[in-house]
Amino acid sequence: MKSAVLAMLAVSSLAQADTRLFTYGPDGRLLSESEAAIRAGGIAYVSRDALFGAAAASIRDERNAWHQVVWITADDAELGVAIVWIGLQAPPGPDASTKAPSTVTCAGHTAQVGGLREVGAEGMLARLEYASPRPAANAPLFDEHGLFAGWHTSRTVDGRVFHFAAPGGRLEMIPRTSRLTLDQWNARHDSGKESIYTRAIGHLYADDIDGALFYLREAVEAAPANARAWMQLGFAQGKAGQSRQRIESYRKAIELDPSLDAARYLLGMNLLMSGDRVGALVQHKALKDRKSHYATRLKLFLDSLHVDELKDNHVHHGHGKKA
Repeated sequence: MKSAVLAMLAVSSLAQADTRLFTYGPDGRLLSESEAAIRAGGIAYVSRDALFGAAAASIRDERNAWHQVVWITADDAELGVAIVWIGLQAPPGPDASTKAPSTVTCAGHTAQVGGLREVGAEGMLARLEYASPRPAANAPLFDEHGLFAGWHTSRTVDGRVFHFAAPGGRLEMIPRTSRLTLDQWNARHDSGKESIYTRAIGHLYADDIDGALFYLREAVEAAPANARAWMQLGFAQGKAGQSRQRIESYRKAIELDPSLDAARYLLGMNLLMSGDRVGALVQHKALKDRKSHYATRLKLFLDSLHVDELKDNHVHHGHGKKA
């Protein structure tokens, strides 16, 4: 039994060390080599930055087998991660960690994991503290047993590098709604044009709200059609106490991208808190129609606030004494 467990850990360790993404230019020249994480269903998590300018890409798994990147199914500029499809013949990769680890490894470096906290409009991140300097790169994280534990992202804010961990659950919630070839994906994205936005996200993650507001305003001016930038601007405005402005920013994000469920959820929640229950119900219906998990979250707020209102009205109508 002990030897079987050791063998399993050895395979997991090999998987995290040897699964790599290779990208190539139009002339076949190697552009980059970076770490990747294969998951069940023929998908893999890779560094988004590595895909810029690539005409072809392949992943070498822990068994030294090669898998061509067929298309990109999703990407997240904030985390610097892309989800690619490499085919059902690919191995499932190491199991996912079922607990929140206190230490993780990334590219051979060990880090202590801080507590999860809300750092943006979509989900929670944890701060990472490395014992030795860690390159500012995006790569998969693994726990002490070699189990997949999430994604590492680094942000530089005023010359200081901050490291963050996104749990695997957050990666699973990234909508996989596209099937873009590398050429199609690159035609839609430009790392240079996105630099202001990613810089703003760095300030937001580092809890520098003033800096985040400054660069997010620049980001929406530079790319007015960036729905996610409008959503994150709304989140930063909320942190700064700009309640009216954040509602308008969320509305703008939804106008630009009606499928942006996180913006609908945030708009609904803020409308509810401002006293507009009807407006919040409209957003809940839209989320429910889209079968979004955000519908359940917003319903919890709607129900809890409604119960409080009923209790308060019951007191005011003379059925009890208000505490």
